Amino acid sequence: MKVTEMKSSPEKPNPHNVSVRMLYDTEHAQAVHIELKPGKP
Repeated sequence: MKVTEMKSSPEKPNPHNVSVRMLYDTEHAQAVHIELKPGKP
């Protein structure tokens, strides 16, 4: 099993200006951590 720390994954730029980090990415599945902060639309 591969352990991935969320804080060590680089942020991906996106048009919504929220923190998005790719945790797992294969041809069959993806796991993404999205951090929403108060006051963001």
